[in-house]
Amino acid sequence: MVFYIVSATLCIAQICLLVYLRNAIARVGQIELDLQNFDWKTLLNLEADMGALKTMMQKTNGRISGMGNSKYDLADEIRKLSPGQAGPMDG
Repeated sequence: MVFYIVSATLCIAQICLLVYLRNAIARVGQIELDLQNFDWKTLLNLEADMGALKTMMQKTNGRISGMGNSKYDLADEIRKLSPGQAGPMDG
């Protein structure tokens, strides 16, 4: 009885593997067909677009991170002035 259970389990496993391999071979065949229609100009265009997106994101990230870092500090400018030069401050 155990022999039949083991052999049936192995048979089911082999059938599942065959179905999986058939699907894998079909996917590889489809990829080969797609790659035959692929040209180098398309790859170069995609690479150029990715480079443009990368530089745009770097500029945007630089702008965002620079928003909190103001180069002009009013309190520092007031400290630089001597007390005689500082006039009345109207708020």
